[in-house]
Amino acid sequence: KTIFLMIGINNAGQKKPDGTGPDTPEQAAKGVKRIVEILSAKHPESRIVILGALPHQPKLEWVKAYNGILSGLADGKRVEFRDIGDRFMKDASTVNQALYNDGLHPNPAGYEVLATAMKKAFSAE
Repeated sequence: KTIFLMIGINNAGQKKPDGTGPDTPEQAAKGVKRIVEILSAKHPESRIVILGALPHQPKLEWVKAYNGILSGLADGKRVEFRDIGDRFMKDASTVNQALYNDGLHPNPAGYEVLATAMKKAFSAE
């Protein structure tokens, strides 16, 4: 009924097999757009909720640009965008590292924050 799509920021820091990269936010978002197209075609009755990438201290501007592009994939019908990144910040420029295992992946406390946001999305059904 609802598909949650959360694709992180690996493309922001990894080179491709051909040695190019890392991806720009636009390049990475293009891949997400394609995934949404495929999911929409295979599951036309499902709601798709795209969760924005979580903030990562060295890549805050990249994540902000990427999430801005992802927000444009919402269609006001079946595809939604939710950015919960502010819940993972201490202030406007500092990531709350207490919510991460390694600065990139949430720890149990971070997953609690994520679960709360997802429950709110489900309650909107």
